[in-house]
Formats: sequence, C-alpha cells, structure tokens
Amino acid sequence: MGYEKKFPGYGKLYNRLFDVWYCDVGSKEKKDRQSHKDTFPEHYTPDNYEAITKNEINFEKLANSKDYKLLFSGLDNKNRKRWYFGIKKLEPTGIEIISL
Repeated sequence: MGYEKKFPGYGKLYNRLFDVWYCDVGSKEKKDRQSHKDTFPEHYTPDNYEAITKNEINFEKLANSKDYKLLFSGLDNKNRKRWYFGIKKLEPTGIEIISL
C-alpha cells in the first residue's frame, strides 16, 4: 500500500481532506492556501506532505484546532515558513488493518 515507512501495520484508515497554508516566521498572514488529500489513520501527520512543502518537516498536533478536526503545524527551518495542515473532512474507508 505504500505506507510501510510510517504506518505501523494496524488501525482504521480514513480519507482525509486538509486545508494547507504557511505563514512566514513572525507573521500570521496565510499564504499559498491549497487542499491536500490522503488516506491514512486519523491522528497521523499528513502523508506525502513533502510534495507541497518541498522539505522534510517535523509536525506537532496543536491542542487548539480552531475550525478543524485536527490541526498539525511544523517549522521549515530552511525556508523560515511555518506550515499548517488542518483536517476539514474525515471519512472512514471501512478498511481496518490488523497486525498479525
């Protein structure tokens, strides 16, 4: 399935739709707003986010998710951008993977 690098081999999969944007460090202006879709467990960081950010980022789950079911944030130190991935739609796929 292509999830071997991050997926532990068990859990329910969801179709997730994210709102994505970044802010320059020290600014609150949302830039480069776009959508991102993946199929992954609910509480996992976004899959294939590098296609958008162009760099590897360590995400953290934010406690205050505002209008989102979950909100992830991570700092791109190379380009001095803070990226945000907010889950706005979450649909169960009906697939549950159980570890052997």
